[in-house]
Amino acid sequence: YYDTQDLGKTKVEALKEKLLLINPNAVINIENKKVMPTKESDDVIGIEELTGYVFLLVDSMKTRENLWNAIKQNKNIVHCWESRLG
Repeated sequence: YYDTQDLGKTKVEALKEKLLLINPNAVINIENKKVMPTKESDDVIGIEELTGYVFLLVDSMKTRENLWNAIKQNKNIVHCWESRLG
């Protein structure tokens, strides 16, 4: 999803910019916080709190798997993009 123009940006910032190039009228809310399957503290977002569309952009395959399994349980998530799990 990323190229050299994205160096120095967070993944969520870079992806938001790319999506707005496709649809400048899109409303995109980004959270640059740690997301866990369940909320453990105030600085963590639990999957149960998320709604709408989710892009899994974490590097750890184990974390991706844990988040994916939690996302499947949340009926408020419309779609999840996960490009690295089989």
